[in-house]
Amino acid sequence: MLVAEILAITQIFKFEISPSYLQEHQYPADTVSWPAGINTNSGAWVAIALLGALLLNMLPVRQYGRLEYIFGSIKITFLVVLVLIMTILNAMQRFHPTRFWTYEQPYGFASQNFTLRQDIKGYDDLVADGASGRFLAFWTCMVTSFFSLMGFEIILVTAPENRDLQKEETMKISSRKIVLRVVILYALAVFTVGLNVPYTDPLLVNYAFKGIGGGRSSAFVLAAVRERVPFFPHFLNGFFIFSAFVTGANSLYAASRILHAIASLPDAWPRWGWVESIRTRLERTRLGVPMNAVLLSWLVGFLAFLATSGDTAEVHPIEPGTIVVSVWQC
Repeated sequence: MLVAEILAITQIFKFEISPSYLQEHQYPADTVSWPAGINTNSGAWVAIALLGALLLNMLPVRQYGRLEYIFGSIKITFLVVLVLIMTILNAMQRFHPTRFWTYEQPYGFASQNFTLRQDIKGYDDLVADGASGRFLAFWTCMVTSFFSLMGFEIILVTAPENRDLQKEETMKISSRKIVLRVVILYALAVFTVGLNVPYTDPLLVNYAFKGIGGGRSSAFVLAAVRERVPFFPHFLNGFFIFSAFVTGANSLYAASRILHAIASLPDAWPRWGWVESIRTRLERTRLGVPMNAVLLSWLVGFLAFLATSGDTAEVHPIEPGTIVVSVWQC
């Protein structure tokens, strides 16, 4: 997850919305882009994100926990505000006839087709409709949603560093709260943004073919552009970077604690001298932090540099009859 979040950061920095899209929806600005992110090599953002995640995880566990609490509160507050803003924009009915225009026919609550392939110019070349198209659209949405909701296991990872579990109800309370937040806030966010952006939006369609497309592929950014809210797309893109960085640092925390837990089980390791030496080093802690485990887990993040020479993922046009695949570029 650390590598995935860092790669997301590098792509979100490449923030640029097509001028033709802005003109089509009469956005008040001629351009919406981040020249610094577009012109800077992605390796610089990878290095900054890796260094920041390492510094956070080297803090004493109590200080790190307090920062995580602050970051989490900021994200929850932002999500609540975002839901309210999306609702208000839809209620104003400035640029659409009805409040539920995206959920009316021909759109409905589900996609009626699914594009399997586009040609070089970006036009739909192979589209599945009917029952098969609806199933493919639903399945793709479910896979993406499940990946986005990964993170429940962090409650289990943090259990050894919580208060006395036999006397406190910390785990039960945190489990209940995180489920309620995901079910209520995330569902509301998806529903309210769907009030402002139809599933046929061309940038959303391109997202299915271009992999991680940066903040410009976010439905919330597209809603701000469609509703002609100035500066809001830049603010949203900046928050997405902040959220991805915090999630990456949290992933490093979870990986290091899992590695430390494995190192604390001598029977899980071969009885070789050099292996035992590595195990004992990974088991050591300082100020409550397994620093060697953090460093080893952090080194895996350097894999993110492999994807700095091009797009993280790109789907290429293929011949009829072949399978659609994603090609990782290095």
